[in-house]
Amino acid sequence: MKTRMTKMFLTAMALLLLVVTLTSCGSEKEDTTAMPETIESKYAKAQQLLGTGQYVQAAEAFVALGNYEDASRMAVFCNACAAGEAGNYDDCISALENMSDLKDSKMRAAYYKARKLEDEGTYESLLKAESAYKDLPLYLDSNERRDAIHVKLYALAEESLASGVKVRARNIFLSLGDYRDSAERAEAIEVPHINSKIRDVRYLGEGLAAYKLDVEPKYREGLMNNNWELITEPIWLNIQRFTDGRTIATNYATSKFNILDTSGNILFEEFGVCELLSQGMAKYRERNVDSSWEYISPVGILKIVDPKSGFSTSYFEYASDFSPDGVAIVGKGNKNRKFGLLHKDGYYVIELIWSGLSNFSDGLALVKADSGLFGYIDTTGRIVIEPQWDYATSFSDGLAWVEKDYKYGFIDQNGNVVIELQWDDVKPFSEGLALVKKDNKYGFIDQNGNVMIELQWDYADSFSDGLALVKKDNKYGFIDQNGNVVIETKWQSIKMINTNLFEILQSNNRGLIDASGNIITEPQWEKIEVLNDNLIMVWKSGRWGLIDMSGNIISEPQWEYPSTDKLNFSEGLAIFGKNGKYGYMDEAGNIVIEPTWIFAYPFENGLAIVGPKSDYSACIDRTGNMVVQPFAGRFFRFPDADNEYIMVIQENSRGDHQTTFLIDLHGNIVR
Repeated sequence: MKTRMTKMFLTAMALLLLVVTLTSCGSEKEDTTAMPETIESKYAKAQQLLGTGQYVQAAEAFVALGNYEDASRMAVFCNACAAGEAGNYDDCISALENMSDLKDSKMRAAYYKARKLEDEGTYESLLKAESAYKDLPLYLDSNERRDAIHVKLYALAEESLASGVKVRARNIFLSLGDYRDSAERAEAIEVPHINSKIRDVRYLGEGLAAYKLDVEPKYREGLMNNNWELITEPIWLNIQRFTDGRTIATNYATSKFNILDTSGNILFEEFGVCELLSQGMAKYRERNVDSSWEYISPVGILKIVDPKSGFSTSYFEYASDFSPDGVAIVGKGNKNRKFGLLHKDGYYVIELIWSGLSNFSDGLALVKADSGLFGYIDTTGRIVIEPQWDYATSFSDGLAWVEKDYKYGFIDQNGNVVIELQWDDVKPFSEGLALVKKDNKYGFIDQNGNVMIELQWDYADSFSDGLALVKKDNKYGFIDQNGNVVIETKWQSIKMINTNLFEILQSNNRGLIDASGNIITEPQWEKIEVLNDNLIMVWKSGRWGLIDMSGNIISEPQWEYPSTDKLNFSEGLAIFGKNGKYGYMDEAGNIVIEPTWIFAYPFENGLAIVGPKSDYSACIDRTGNMVVQPFAGRFFRFPDADNEYIMVIQENSRGDHQTTFLIDLHGNIVR
């Protein structure tokens, strides 16, 4: 029994112990669940969310940590990253740059800048993004993104090459380095290169420009062709514009003038003064103004054998340009100078025997004898009309007016007087009538000497387009060839612009009338300039505006540029300006490009150089669209239609030269 009771007790105790144990275990589990999570573990969990790119959740976790350590700043960091992933790059980058001392904020900002450039997707932005990722090796997915950009850029380079934008294609291939065959592809694309020391350029015509280098002495000039090649060293001063394949410049080292061809070869060199002439000729003399001239042919000094003495000579005190027939009037001697005609091949057409000589007209040349009288010779030098006139003029339409004892008349080419010398003054025939003057009155005669319009005018001018200017009682008008007054003589001054448009002056103000005398615009303008068949510029108070041919105002006088000259149209557009800003106007007076530019140049081959700032240049097309984005510096462009490059000359704020480079018409820098 005792034993049984003992067993029962032990069993009960065991059960009690089991219950206590289970209860204890349950209590321990319940206590563990109820224990609060540590702040350290929450921070670690937030960091884990950040590390896996769950930026929104990480930001919320850091916000929940309140002021614990840097949790609040980490929340800002995560929100910035979340903004970047959502494409809100500006907010993202701004926030990251404001906490540059936190974690990897600087690198993360650089990363999202690269992402922004990548998303823009342009050629320029992709190049910048590729370079930015290159500076972030192994950071996040920079390497993978850079590889993807390589693929895009390579495809863009091929596309650019196919569309003819070879500078862009070459620049992209160069930027890709050893990616695929990029280096070889870049090498195969030919582009011009320019000396970065060029500080100034000016166009000389015929596809050539003068350049100056940023080396002492800086004012020396050389020649550059339109392939941007420097074809000569800078050894000259003040190279002139090219004419017929030649130019003149002074050699800096020798002080001699040089005649140069378009290859920069020196054709002739000498001290003195030189002038280029037509027919491939030139003339020069020593600096002494009383020295004689020598002609320079393409092969050197022109030597002429004197037919009388047999000696060769090359000096002339008078030397004209050569006519289209290849002859020039030359003169020898100072006090008793004799004139003749010289052929450009070096022989006399007319010997030097005349005191005066003109070029041939209607087969005859006017000559002046030692007696002081005038006559005429033919092309062989034979005297056709003996010198007998006190004064004479060249023939025109078979007649020439002559003067004897202060009376004027006309002769024919045989020397016959066909119109008696009875007039006090005459002018050559024009439109079948000649102006004559007698007893201070003017009228008109025909080629037979008949008076066709009575001598009644105080002044008159020759006929042009069927009308002649006349004056009576200090007032001007116009008559027709029948002598009828078509525009009343009542104007202070009058000028024919065309057969149906006349500029009048009244009380020192200008206006316009038509051929019937009807007022088109009242005399109210300081100046009038007709631009074309539809447009007229008018000035008032120093400003100009536009009217049409009916006198209707298109634009009130408000424009300042050009101040006094006519609008100069180039490719249908002209520069105009106001308040220091310039734009472009078409030939109908329409403003095509608003005056917004600090400076502007004429259009050439569809493009114009303009300045958005005083020290920046850009190119626009005829609609005002910016084709080449602004670059700091001055632009120079050859006007050749097929030239696809622009030179950019950059200077600092003091005007000192910095560098010079080429860009293409898409704004790509030639590297």
